[in-house]
Amino acid sequence: MKKNRKDAQRTGFASELYVLSLLQRVGANAFMSFGNTKKVDIIVQKGSEALTIDVKGGSNSFPLNKKYKENLKDKNHYYIFVDYKGKFEDITVIPDIYIVPSVEMNFVREYDTKASNHRFNVLKNDIKEKFTNDLSIFVEEKTNGLVQ
Repeated sequence: MKKNRKDAQRTGFASELYVLSLLQRVGANAFMSFGNTKKVDIIVQKGSEALTIDVKGGSNSFPLNKKYKENLKDKNHYYIFVDYKGKFEDITVIPDIYIVPSVEMNFVREYDTKASNHRFNVLKNDIKEKFTNDLSIFVEEKTNGLVQ
């Protein structure tokens, strides 16, 4: 069943909040960006670096727009895919997450629609074995209680 725009927006916003919550829980200095035409969803300050994250929510596949190509060479940009396992409205189901550096986004599938628009998609099967849910990459290392 195809999602309507309102459902897609709700899934997207819930996914962003979920990832932001996880980042806060592991100690990342993370902030959400707001707006309808924002360039990134979450910004993480890690030392002197700013890491950026696009969050995509779904089940088994994750649609992208063509703007994803703008970040393919940015080593500080990441995609986090939130998989609701087909049970978005069941709050007892804990989603899986997959963290993908944008420089490794070489598995995106492109296809044409009836309206002759190009669409882009990431399939869960293409990322589930290779990419981890380890959020520690967004957290500053601590030595003797001090942040380095």
